[in-house]
Amino acid sequence: MKTYPILLIALQAVGFLSAQNRPFKTLSFEEATAGRHTMDEKGRSLQMITAVTVELDSLLCLESPQQVLCLQTEKGRNRTAALYRWDRPTQGWIKTSANLRSKTLGSHSYFVFSVQCRGLYALMQEPEVSGETTLELPRGFKADTLVWWQDNLRMSACITPNPKTGKLSIPCGSVSTLARIEGTLIDARGRRYSLQTTAGLLRRKALLPFLPEPLALKANTDMFKPLSSQPKEFITLK
Repeated sequence: MKTYPILLIALQAVGFLSAQNRPFKTLSFEEATAGRHTMDEKGRSLQMITAVTVELDSLLCLESPQQVLCLQTEKGRNRTAALYRWDRPTQGWIKTSANLRSKTLGSHSYFVFSVQCRGLYALMQEPEVSGETTLELPRGFKADTLVWWQDNLRMSACITPNPKTGKLSIPCGSVSTLARIEGTLIDARGRRYSLQTTAGLLRRKALLPFLPEPLALKANTDMFKPLSSQPKEFITLK
């Protein structure tokens, strides 16, 4: 009970007040990537540490930059992080020139940075995973918009065809069975379908019981739902 006033004073001393006095809101991974991904404007994969939205009533920017403190997590503690801003025109995250530094308050470490304009910001770093996982669609179907989310990695990416091979791939060689894959598909007649599933349901069965399951994922038509009875836009990147 005695530590709370001390912590509050410390936060005020570095220019950080409660959410009632600042237009900042920390978002969960699910909130920050709802209809989005964690790729930069050039399509390179990123890993999200934390995300903050800056909401202003009318002005596009504040009169002066304001400091934001974000608690350092284990995923972001040992790597060089940078501040990115979601860019609607390019549908990707653009690296800002913000100076990112660390500050310790009590037993906790924080990332400290300054923002001035409205928008969605996220601390990102290069992914700690490598490899890729392919996704196979039934013959006659192609991907319109497919997105992969994996909460434990705090990563998300658009699943797009390889420009050389045409194969659909996820930029992760160890896709979790709980990872979500959602989006829209188009068949040979131009009809659109939605897909909402997990990677576990797309795993191929091993040829023999004692063999490991293949890393490749495969969808079947039983998983597709016609979009005629659903909203026209199933996923819209914001």
